Amino acid sequence: MKRLFRILPLAALAICALPRFAEAAAQVRLGLGADYHVYPRRGLLNLTLAVDGPIARHLRVGGRFGALATSSPTEFGAPLDFDLRAHLAGGRVYLEGLVGPWLMFGGGDFLRLHAALGFGLQTSGLTFGLEVGYLDPGPIAGLRLGFRI
Repeated sequence: MKRLFRILPLAALAICALPRFAEAAAQVRLGLGADYHVYPRRGLLNLTLAVDGPIARHLRVGGRFGALATSSPTEFGAPLDFDLRAHLAGGRVYLEGLVGPWLMFGGGDFLRLHAALGFGLQTSGLTFGLEVGYLDPGPIAGLRLGFRI
């Protein structure tokens, strides 16, 4: 009987530590983005894969990586971002902070700093939002569309 009273609190703690539902588990999103880079005045299109997991009730942390192409001068690259995302208004609105290096292949600087704030609307399988920030050497703003997979 004493053994049961010792194991019972540990079992309860273990059950509380497990993810409750699918929402608490890791999420994967496929994203499409279209941005305008103010300096050097060009467009960017990107395709990304984002993976995140919960750290608090309405807060998730993860990463985003993918491929991008720019308009003239044409360059290809790989965006790599750390992502901190808050789910607000019952999960219908998100606010996120992104920071990380973007690798650019094809001329100029190879490594560029990216930092941005994103916000938008989400349903169980779709997100749509805006992202504004900085991509070395100037401001950047764009639209994001994401599909949960």
